[in-house]
Amino acid sequence: MRSSESINRRINFNSFLRLFEVLLEHLFYSVFIGDDHRARHTPLVVNLSLVIIIAYLITRDLGSWIDKLVGVLILVAYVVLEIRFVYLKSLFIISMIPTLWYGFLAFIFRPNIIASLDVMIRVFVISFSTLVFLQLINPVELSWLINKVKSGSRYSLYPNLIWRVSPHILKDLKSALMISRLKNTDISRSLAVGILVLDEYSDFYEEGLASRDEINSFYWYDIFESLKLLILFLLGFIYIIIRVVML
Repeated sequence: MRSSESINRRINFNSFLRLFEVLLEHLFYSVFIGDDHRARHTPLVVNLSLVIIIAYLITRDLGSWIDKLVGVLILVAYVVLEIRFVYLKSLFIISMIPTLWYGFLAFIFRPNIIASLDVMIRVFVISFSTLVFLQLINPVELSWLINKVKSGSRYSLYPNLIWRVSPHILKDLKSALMISRLKNTDISRSLAVGILVLDEYSDFYEEGLASRDEINSFYWYDIFESLKLLILFLLGFIYIIIRVVML
């Protein structure tokens, strides 16, 4: 009996590890993967402003379903203009995690399906638009902006360092979980190996950057892509102004 319970617990734990591996993989694809395509050469401020407009429209208490629809349409246009189709699956899966969680909590405290769906739509749109924004962040632009604000700042090293090390951390953590699941070993042993590898990565980048106090990044903006986002932002901003005046 005890042996059977132990096997069942092990199966459940392995299933949990497998689920966590899948989530890590999709997190990797939704934020850090991708080449230096033109959409990543658009102004950070415009991208952030679009996300703020979408969040404002979708959560506006004094608004109506039309405001939410406009927010969703802006998000769809944002995705169609800037995101490649191959990443949509990962963006959707990661966005569904907070969506299902908040929808479940909303239904517990207020057993109303319509109200719960309203919460889920809001959370999903905000989560998805935030992930789109994160995927379009260019660490080279961040370093370039930091140097523009304060020339020679050591903080210009951090964006490139974070975007290089973080994918290694996620991949090593996924490998450690997979090894623990396949070999039926204690997960702490696999994680210990992953931590050692991460320490080697840290030493490697530390040696590479030892002689540099800053990164003088060369960055350029794609005029056509930036113009498309600017037009989308202006349309959303004008709509908000009109709605505020009408109310």
